[in-house]
Amino acid sequence: DVGGGSLELINSNRGVLAETASLPTGIVYLTERYLQNIPTPSSQVEACAGEILSMLKASSFSIPTDESVPIYGCGGVAVLARFMCAGGEGEEGINGMTVPVCDVSKWVEKLSALNWENRSALKGFERGREDVALAGLIVLRELLRWLRKAEFRVFTRGVREGVLIELFANR
Repeated sequence: DVGGGSLELINSNRGVLAETASLPTGIVYLTERYLQNIPTPSSQVEACAGEILSMLKASSFSIPTDESVPIYGCGGVAVLARFMCAGGEGEEGINGMTVPVCDVSKWVEKLSALNWENRSALKGFERGREDVALAGLIVLRELLRWLRKAEFRVFTRGVREGVLIELFANR
């Protein structure tokens, strides 16, 4: 779950929690620190990507060795990536759909080249994210590269919603 202030990583095995990590690679922080211009020069994109990769490498989070282990992205950034890669398809029915890392990489390049108005005019783009969406896509791209994964699956709900559902189910 890529958020405004952090990246939340969870590793589970058949529903049993194995490992968690919270990294300060939030999209607001990354945008303010690295992605100061719109359109965004490739030097800023690569500096942001380097920071993300450094944080991932410095974390204690394990890279799954089993290549069949799927990666799930939840929350706004994952959903936005799916919308952009699918050309603005509606939210209904996207749970479980995949987004290839190559599509995320293409959108990092496309979005960085667009000005504010052209970003907000994109089909499927959530208004109000013109400045921070690029950082979210860069986080997804670098995470997938670090994990050596070709794709991730999208879910429309975030980690907090899962925690709430679990809390209420146990009452």
